[in-house]
Amino acid sequence: MKNTNTCPKCPSTDIILIPAQPNNSHSNYIAIGMWAWQTVPVTRFLCGNCGFSEEWIVGKNWIEQLRKRFGQ
Repeated sequence: MKNTNTCPKCPSTDIILIPAQPNNSHSNYIAIGMWAWQTVPVTRFLCGNCGFSEEWIVGKNWIEQLRKRFGQ
């Protein structure tokens, strides 16, 4: 959905982008350290037709931080 703007489960192009939001307990983050600010944001893509969702780490710098923390 991120790259095609089309749901892989149905042919809908009604894709809703839900970015992680700081200081929001409903947002999705991956902890990479001991402190609350040491997190990587996870962006959600939601199909507005069938409800299918995907989560993506948007940004190479965040992927590298996860690689350092969790390895290959």
